[in-house]
Formats: sequence, C-alpha cells, structure tokens
Amino acid sequence: MPSEELKEPPPPAPPPLDFGNSAEDYFKDKLDFDVPDLGAELTDEDKRYLYLKWGKGYSPDEWVRLEQLFNEMM
Repeated sequence: MPSEELKEPPPPAPPPLDFGNSAEDYFKDKLDFDVPDLGAELTDEDKRYLYLKWGKGYSPDEWVRLEQLFNEMM
C-alpha cells in the first residue's frame, strides 16, 4: 500500500449568480413615458469613435450622454 497522505476533495463550486432583470431593465419597466433612444441615429463611424473613446462598458445611449456631459465640461 502506498504511504501517501490522502487529501480532502475540493469543495463543490457555488451555483452561478442569477440576478434576474438588471437594474436598467427594472427601471425601464417602471417609467410611464418613452425614453428617447439617443444612440439610434449614430452612424457606424460615430459608434466606432465613441466605442474607442468611452469603452464597451457603456451602451450607445450612454456614449451620447457621456459625450454631451464631456462637451459641456470643456
């Protein structure tokens, strides 16, 4: 018989987190008016520029708003 120590097996992996609807979806459902889609009129070139400037963490609507706020600040 081998004289190696027996090791305890690793604990099972936790179940994946499921938050259901994101906060953005939650608040969209609660609004009683239409929110304009600011990113709908962006050209592919505009989208590419704003994506490179602001990153993939934001939606096209948020890129437009960030750009507006940035230009107001300057």
